[in-house]
This record gives sequence, structure tokens and C-alpha cells, in this order.
Amino acid sequence: MKKGLGFLMLSFATAGLFVACDDSSTKANAQATSVHTEADLEACSNELQGESVLVLSTGLYYTCDNGEWTRSASSGGALNTETDDDAQPDELSDVELSSGSSVNSDSTPSTVRPSSSAGGAQDAAQTSSATETGSSSSSEQTAVTSATSVASATEALKEYESSQPFIDEGWRDECLRLANEYRATEGVAPLVFADDSVQWCTVQQAKADAEVDKAHANSRMCGIGAQNTGPRFSTTWKKDASSAVQSFIKMMWEDEKALVTSGEKDPDKSEDYPAIGHYLNMRNAAYTKLACGIYVYDDGKKAWFNMNFYR
Repeated sequence: MKKGLGFLMLSFATAGLFVACDDSSTKANAQATSVHTEADLEACSNELQGESVLVLSTGLYYTCDNGEWTRSASSGGALNTETDDDAQPDELSDVELSSGSSVNSDSTPSTVRPSSSAGGAQDAAQTSSATETGSSSSSEQTAVTSATSVASATEALKEYESSQPFIDEGWRDECLRLANEYRATEGVAPLVFADDSVQWCTVQQAKADAEVDKAHANSRMCGIGAQNTGPRFSTTWKKDASSAVQSFIKMMWEDEKALVTSGEKDPDKSEDYPAIGHYLNMRNAAYTKLACGIYVYDDGKKAWFNMNFYR
């Protein structure tokens, strides 16, 4: 996987050893969702059928399928679009960096590194109003259009998320809160929310990624700088979106940072990015804005989480 657009298009750093315990599912306790090496994988029993586990040494996810552990077709990860401007979405599938693992998930969280066009959707919405055209009426019209766009996106978000039982009120606030809580431990300034037009774009992006079953497949869609992804996770893994996001962000930061502090992975080595990309994206002081989006599949059994960073 390339340093910038690894599977997570890669801004997705690897999630560390994370054990998900959910009172509603004894199956979730059967196997840690991440292990150090392939040798640490338990026997692929009937009880583990369909379970996905992240192998930290390789940054890849393995799924228990009919008695054998097989590498998931879609591994999650972190993406940084700013480090590889020439890389295209099609190349991302070759980078199977997965940062983070999800219980009862078919694939791993992934990250994408920053892109030179960071700020994308939000900056684009503000560009015309920030650029002097020599016509006050034109500037005013642009401002009105942008405001209308944001208002429409706000309504779209409310309508969609209120229709999904899994998506609880306040989950996006929790996404921002937790990211900033972790950033504060390293003295990094807090992120603020990108406007609702960008939030809605991130939801649509998650939907588009889910439809092709590929993390970071549409990383350019919202003009992101970097992206962390939690693809194809079961909605029975956690009780609601807030709980799922808490687990994803916790493992993206804590498990991956542990690999850095132990000396096992080096932030300055591109080959280590697949394992620690999620953590690196979240702690990057260059990013000032955040968009969090969750798409719930039509059958309600799975969901897709994208976490986009902007300058």
C-alpha cells in the first residue's frame, strides 16, 4: 500500500489490539479483533464463522470462512491523499492497510492520508464568496447559494439520520469530542466541524464506498485531506453509532500509538504507515476540520463509517 492512499486510501492507520466486548453478543468475545501475527489467530471454528480479525504485523484483515482464515477482499485502513497526488482511487485497492478492526465485520477500518486539495468540499462551497469578482451582487448571490446549500444539507442529514434506528442523536458530536480528547493528550489544537454540506457529502461518500465495497474508493469525492474508515461493520456489534465510533476511534488511536511508543513502528517510515495511519491522521496538527459520516445499508445489518480530515 502506498504511503498516502493505502487502503483507507490511506489515511487509515492500523488499529491495535482491540477486544470488543458487547453484552448483546457472546460471539464478539470469542476472538480479539486484532492480533500481532497470523500465528496468533485462533482456530477458525464454527463459532467464529464470518468474524474478521486485523493482523497488526501485516496490516491486513482475515475472515474466518468455512474453517480457514482468508484475507478479506476489502481491508480497512488510513488514507493520506496529500502525500501522493498522482495516486488514483483505483490504486488504493492495492494498499490493504487496515487500521482498526470491527467485531462481526467483513473488513477493516482504514485510513487515507491528506491530499493537496484538502478542504475540498467545504472550501469549494466558500471559494466564490471569498473571491472578489468585482460585483457585489455576484458575491451576495454566491453567499446566498452557499447558505442555501448548507441549509439543505442540514435538513438532509436530519432526515436521513432520524430514519436510521442505529444512528443515535449526538453521535457526530461524540466523534469530534473523542478525536479532540485524544489530540489534547499530545498538545494538538482541537478540530472543529466542517459545515453540514461537508458532513452530508461524507455520508454520501460512505454510501458510495459501501456500494463498491472498497475503502477510500471515493476519497476524492469530498476533497478530503486524510481519511480514516471503519468499513462494513455489523450494526449488532455495538448498540448505536456513538458506541461504534467510540470503539473505532479508541483502537485507531490507542492501539496504533502503542506500536509507535513501543518502537515497533516508526512514523517516519512509509512502510509503517499502514499499521499506524489512523493515529497519524488524527494527531496531525495541520488538520483543523473534521467530518464524520455513517451510512447504514438498506437491510440495516451493516454500516460504513468515514472520518474525513481537512486543513
